[in-house]
Amino acid sequence: MSAGPTDPVTQAFRVALGGGEGVRPLDLAETTLLMSALDRRGVDLSPYRAHLASLASAAQKYQDVEEAAVRGQVIADVMTHDFGYEGDEEHFDNPDNANLLSVIDRRAGVPVLLGILYIHAARAAGWRAMGVAFPGQFLVRIEGADGITLVDPFDEGREMHQADLYSLLHRVMGRMARLDDRHLEPVPDEDVLLRVLNNLKGAALRKRNGPRALELLDRMLVIAPREAAIFYEQAQLLNREGQPTAAKGKFETVIALDPQSPFAERSLEELAGLKRQLN
Repeated sequence: MSAGPTDPVTQAFRVALGGGEGVRPLDLAETTLLMSALDRRGVDLSPYRAHLASLASAAQKYQDVEEAAVRGQVIADVMTHDFGYEGDEEHFDNPDNANLLSVIDRRAGVPVLLGILYIHAARAAGWRAMGVAFPGQFLVRIEGADGITLVDPFDEGREMHQADLYSLLHRVMGRMARLDDRHLEPVPDEDVLLRVLNNLKGAALRKRNGPRALELLDRMLVIAPREAAIFYEQAQLLNREGQPTAAKGKFETVIALDPQSPFAERSLEELAGLKRQLN
């Protein structure tokens, strides 16, 4: 069931997201905690916040390190050796792997959730760290005085050299794919949160759980309230779930957001069919 507008956890999530709009930097780990708490109502967040503080404290001991590669190794050591985090390859599609509270409980998860913790620790040390949506894998980019390093949070924070990146790229996109700068560009924190929700949505759709998928799309719209693609997917799903009137309103929203977009064109086609269905 979707949280109501006065739900305190939802409100805290909205307030945390508001920090990314120029008021203050988005606290990625805290916001993800609140987002994950939407699925574990009544949970006491204080132990999880204490754990995040422990991660931060461990990383802060190395704040004077300047080289990017050494910074990456430091965070990998903190995460894997000090706190025991690892990628859960055996149960990759387990929804617990995409909930930060469960990831902290189990010390295991999928790349993006582990990456959020790596980013949290690196930023606590005063370093610039961002997510990278590399084809086939979420990586963490850490900057240093001498450049950048990319680490794989799913593989114990292993530094990704050019040969590793090419291997991953070719596995996903074929042998003719070429590595370029756009593959290494950092993504906004909001996109990282959307990736977490998209993983959960995908799991819900595979289980044919339409109401759960719609709930997750609602959360995605809290993060990206003007994203036509999300409204369009929501409209399609509402129609499949037997809610044509609600679907009609979402298709109309897509058109109003950007009448020239491909999603608007598709929405006009869908609306024509819906009008025949509703009349």
